[in-house]
Amino acid sequence: MTLDAGIDVAADAAVEGVAAAAEAAAETVAETVASAEASMLLPIVAAVILLLLVVAFFLSRGGARKPPAVLLLGPCGAGKTLLFHRLVDGADGAATETVSSMLASEGSAACGGGARAVVDFPGHHRLRGPLAGELKRAAGIVFVLDASMATMQAKPAAEILFQVLSSGARTKILFLCNKSDKVGAKSPARVKLIMSGEIDTLRKTSSAIGAIGDDGEDRVVLGETNKAFNFDAHSPCPTTFLPFSGKTEALDPVVEFLASC
Repeated sequence: MTLDAGIDVAADAAVEGVAAAAEAAAETVAETVASAEASMLLPIVAAVILLLLVVAFFLSRGGARKPPAVLLLGPCGAGKTLLFHRLVDGADGAATETVSSMLASEGSAACGGGARAVVDFPGHHRLRGPLAGELKRAAGIVFVLDASMATMQAKPAAEILFQVLSSGARTKILFLCNKSDKVGAKSPARVKLIMSGEIDTLRKTSSAIGAIGDDGEDRVVLGETNKAFNFDAHSPCPTTFLPFSGKTEALDPVVEFLASC
């Protein structure tokens, strides 16, 4: 190899070494910049997450600030959903078929020249968890029971009604003895007596178990010791029992009740 050729080879090797070193340096710089950028982004990401959590917190508390509403309560199959659709949608009671609600439905019913929010609350015992929260916004309660099946529906109806009465609520209740036009339907006086007995049983059981309900809410003690429960004497909520037929009867008594709430 000549001297000039040796110099050219050494020069090429030096250039390649410098290029390799430059490439390695560039990668190091890029990694450093990326790391720095990530470090700079961490506080921003944390701030965004915190903001989302705060928003979620206030949205979750928004349910407590829902507008007042009249609740439609009662056991499954009592006729609440049909009543709801008649009040809110103007549905024809005789021509409308419904199924038991799995979720609460809310709408607006015309009454007294204005409107009132109405909530159809599910009657199934597994779906009653949110009832305690809904009671806090209750302007009134329309309780519906199938009077033609009063004996069968009395126990589940009493469980719902007991939760209402022992919640500390003082809202008035319109108790509709629905399907009163059917053969064998119990009169309002008879339904009231049956419900009083069922509430009395739950009251005694509740006293033995404790003052906390299944929903975790404190319970108000109902009635007097050694005295049977009586709606007129012991109910903290003024309760009116009326005969009714959701399919054929005019909604006048219900609309009047809504307007008075």
